[in-house]
Amino acid sequence: ATLVILAVLSLIDLGALARAQGAQGFGPVHDAADLQAIFTTAIAAVDAGSVAVVDVRVRPGYTPAMASALTRTS
Repeated sequence: ATLVILAVLSLIDLGALARAQGAQGFGPVHDAADLQAIFTTAIAAVDAGSVAVVDVRVRPGYTPAMASALTRTS
């Protein structure tokens, strides 16, 4: 059993692609609030012997706080 989590910038519905190939496909997920329930379901599918793919959409770029944490000042 396999769980694949994909976080990509893509217009391709990877959940539908996974379902077309016989796997359990979830997503695309756009809201982080939905992740816990989807991961719970996907992990249960893997525990039952299926292959599961979770398609998670993320926003590009960094917030100012994230960028400042990555920038050296000295």
